[in-house]
Amino acid sequence: ATSSSSPDDAGADGHDPHASYRSIDFLLRGSSVHTNAHLREFARLFEHNLLDKLQRDDNYASWSNTKGRTLRKEITESMAAIGRVRRELRKGVKRAERERLCVFDLCSGKGLLSACAGYAFGDDDGIDSVRVHMVDNDSRMKLDHLKSETERVTFHAMDMYSSDLDALVARECAAPNTRVVVVGIHLCGELSRRAIELFVGHKCDVLVLAPCCLVRERKSGKRRFGKFGYGLSAAAKRLGTCSSDLWCKLLYDTLPSHVDDDFVRVYKTYDRDEDMLTEKSAFITARRGEGARCDACDDA
Repeated sequence: ATSSSSPDDAGADGHDPHASYRSIDFLLRGSSVHTNAHLREFARLFEHNLLDKLQRDDNYASWSNTKGRTLRKEITESMAAIGRVRRELRKGVKRAERERLCVFDLCSGKGLLSACAGYAFGDDDGIDSVRVHMVDNDSRMKLDHLKSETERVTFHAMDMYSSDLDALVARECAAPNTRVVVVGIHLCGELSRRAIELFVGHKCDVLVLAPCCLVRERKSGKRRFGKFGYGLSAAAKRLGTCSSDLWCKLLYDTLPSHVDDDFVRVYKTYDRDEDMLTEKSAFITARRGEGARCDACDDA
């Protein structure tokens, strides 16, 4: 992922012509950063903070040296999610002039999305501070970059179904002047349904979910979560359609139109992001409304 040769005129941008170029350097000097909307926005939005760390902070070496194709994929996935979070936050009703934003990055992996989210929101979004909870049950990952993000990102080695995660989400939802966002990018099988459960059950403000593979069907007696999502492959063959599409639509329909005791409206969307450099480009987003009445109820 590194090279001693320059992809451009050596030193033209202040880079030491004798230093090795890393994947992030090649990305910023290549054509995709101009032709792909997410890569272009990544370079613009983080020019004076995260990008500087990716290029100069040794703690970020594992990310800046990531194989080019993988790095571009991770960036486009992160930016696709962040764009949807911003859209839903701006549509929602603010609780205060300046708000605190809390983001749960579920099954985060090494957490490029978490790092991006820590810098992506600010004055233009009415956000005063950001805390990202990076949740994954793999405690063996190389996470040196988090040493440079202690003010923004906290890693939790947690199972998605642990009571500790429920308690943490509930505590953040109860915090004053705080908007809570649940993000799950390419969650496998049942984990996508779990993300919806967290959003609905804890009165989170926004859900941004990109489902991945179908539920793994298990024999009777080993079905910890019942039969939700079972039979989709057979149904897809019978209907002559894509099983992944059926899975996403099932998850979308699982999101209720109204929630909570006061019947709050949930605004939800299902779309695809063509600028993501991955085959799994479907997104389900949801935003909790405010108050006990909704437009449809008012019209009735």
